[in-house]
Amino acid sequence: MRLQAKKNFNCFGALLVLGVGILTTACGRSPILHHATANSSFTATTIDGGSLDSGACALSFPKTSLCASIEWLVPPKTARGKTKGSFLIKFADSTGAPANPPGDVDAYVYMPEHGHGSDLITVVPALDRDGVAIKGQYYATGMRFTMPGQWVLHIQILVKGSEDVLEEVLVRLDI
Repeated sequence: MRLQAKKNFNCFGALLVLGVGILTTACGRSPILHHATANSSFTATTIDGGSLDSGACALSFPKTSLCASIEWLVPPKTARGKTKGSFLIKFADSTGAPANPPGDVDAYVYMPEHGHGSDLITVVPALDRDGVAIKGQYYATGMRFTMPGQWVLHIQILVKGSEDVLEEVLVRLDI
């Protein structure tokens, strides 16, 4: 009986050591041993390789004939721990005039290499000082990047009154 208990304990101990080893080295860099700092950099490009700083139509929504740009308020490099990332998305028509999308705006981030996302992103119309919605501007907040690597930001225009996606643009974030 005593020998069986010792074998069970040794097996449990080996599994415990293996589990701790996996946790401390998961995803290539240990979240315990390699802490990202607020000074880490990131780059953002559209999935098709376009630059978000191109000045032309940074994010193209061809079905709705809209362009959009992102202004990071709390950039991904600082969205760690308790700090959540946020950005302002500005939509414009083909003339560059502010324009509202035909449906609701939604967003989420996903890390394809590891098959997980982040906290839910809340997207609401941006308001002026009087509480009136600013045409074509939406405030997005709530994303947290749990580890460095490649993330994909999905910006979606939903069918009005539905969760069906009318149009989506993907933005690659290398953090």
